[in-house]
Amino acid sequence: MSSIALVCDAGSSIDRRAVADALEIRTVTGSSLEDMLSAARREIESETYDRVAVVATTAGEPTRTRQQVETPLRAAGAETVTWVDPRLAASRPTDERARLVGAAVEAALAVATPRSTTPEPADDHVVVVDDTGLSADLATQFPVTLVSDAADYRRRDVRTVRGSPVGLLENGAGDGTGGVTVLVDRDGHTERIAADQVVWPGYDGDLADARVVHTAATGVLRAAVRVARDRARKPVAVDTSRCVVGRKGIDGCRACADVCPHDAVSIGIDGDGTVEIDAEACTDCGACLGVCPTEALLSPRGTDLGAIGDATRSALETAQSDGSSLPFVGGDSDPVVIAFTSETVLPALVEATATAEEPPTVPVPVTAASRVPASMLCATVAAGASGVALVGDPRAPSEPLEEAVDDARQLLEALVDDAPVQGVATTEPSAIVEALEAVARDDPLVDDADSIRAHAQTSMALSGTAADSLADGRQTQVTAPSMGSVTVAADDCTLCHACERLCPTEAFVQPDETTLTFDPSVCTGCRICDACPEDAIEVDDQITVPLGERETVVEADDIVCCTECGEPFASAAVLENVRSELEGSGETVDESLELCQKCRRKAGATR
Repeated sequence: MSSIALVCDAGSSIDRRAVADALEIRTVTGSSLEDMLSAARREIESETYDRVAVVATTAGEPTRTRQQVETPLRAAGAETVTWVDPRLAASRPTDERARLVGAAVEAALAVATPRSTTPEPADDHVVVVDDTGLSADLATQFPVTLVSDAADYRRRDVRTVRGSPVGLLENGAGDGTGGVTVLVDRDGHTERIAADQVVWPGYDGDLADARVVHTAATGVLRAAVRVARDRARKPVAVDTSRCVVGRKGIDGCRACADVCPHDAVSIGIDGDGTVEIDAEACTDCGACLGVCPTEALLSPRGTDLGAIGDATRSALETAQSDGSSLPFVGGDSDPVVIAFTSETVLPALVEATATAEEPPTVPVPVTAASRVPASMLCATVAAGASGVALVGDPRAPSEPLEEAVDDARQLLEALVDDAPVQGVATTEPSAIVEALEAVARDDPLVDDADSIRAHAQTSMALSGTAADSLADGRQTQVTAPSMGSVTVAADDCTLCHACERLCPTEAFVQPDETTLTFDPSVCTGCRICDACPEDAIEVDDQITVPLGERETVVEADDIVCCTECGEPFASAAVLENVRSELEGSGETVDESLELCQKCRRKAGATR
């Protein structure tokens, strides 16, 4: 995909040419966004740019204002249009600010969702209380009912119910996401109006924190469209080929079920194992995506973990390279804080960085802060960030965010005796500034930054590469997010293939009948291999770093060869176990026991 950036300095003190110089993509600059659109459309049509970043103060305007810019760009062929507020880092020196804004552009482009994967908003019925202006704005997108005592208000596209609102009742999922009922007093009797969303400025009742209840008059249209679009999305799905849930009656990974704040995940360990998502209870908050070690959970709304890694890598390179494509070239730029920020809180973070002199910060926008796993926080420190902040929406469950920060701190403190990681769920700029200042360090914690690798697209892989990068020599008993380790008692192992067949990440591989190998870099510690029939495997939640390469853990020299074809086919220990089982059950043991599977089938066919 190719990208282009529109950099407009109207309404801000940004140096548009400096921002253009900080970017390695094509740019169109100017002082009037309206005047720039014609040139931008020609560029998009002629060069087939499919990703567009718009740097303009319009980023903070209502949805309908931004749509006036987005519509012609999409008509010209743009698949994604993303916005960056030029007021970011307003207190920083000109050149540094330009690099930070440029880094924010790179990050926003990397995580932008193509329009083809973004559903149209659901046709929500919105009830507006008392505010005629808001009802008119919302009527451009939704069916609207206005509850008001204003007897003279008339609009063709707004249904008016005259009366006084007295309260809200909760419907559906139990957290307001299933819609609400508005209770209206109409001359002494109560009427009930069902609504998908409610706009009630100043409401402070029990449902004030529900996502479908909007209590502030500012930014309502944008918020309502976001909620309606989320309601239209498909539910979270499970990629069974990646999942490390238990199977065959053996307990395995339960991370998604344990972290879900809505009890929407149920796990079955019979057969091949199942993870089921209750579509009614699931709010697509991203918590399960953040803890899954193998990226087996798929959400149309959740930001792809690989895209988050690309965004972070690009942001660090742009912010700290003085124009070079390699990090830390030039030496003049200060190390930056990376702030993984929920999209709903992004305006507050921009305001925070515009007023705070320290530290230099680049936001990486994500659908929800809970989507970012602890392993990504550690990998970002290993990549050279001076600190990492996780900035979440205060209306979302806080436990996943807190757990991610705690797990990241545990690994960082074990390896580098410092943990410049903090989480905050707020829309208060002052609180965000405090979090940014708390994590900022004068220098990165690593001497040689290890860029987040493009192939590290699972939490397990990120955790492993971060641990290897941060470790100073060999260290044991290290707790790393989404990882575990095993010890195999070679004398007890019979090379029966059980661990190889059960292991969902192929950490165990038995290349032949004499050898068992283990790759520590792909072990999630799921404990499925606890099912070893010989109790030869011990699973640990801690790892030894550096992780190292795949190694041989069992190598047998007592292999039995088939008496018919002469090919080795089993260890003597396996055959002895089978013989004992048969004799113990009263079965007859004959010479076929010493035949390989192929020759045994042939012998059976000739009888």
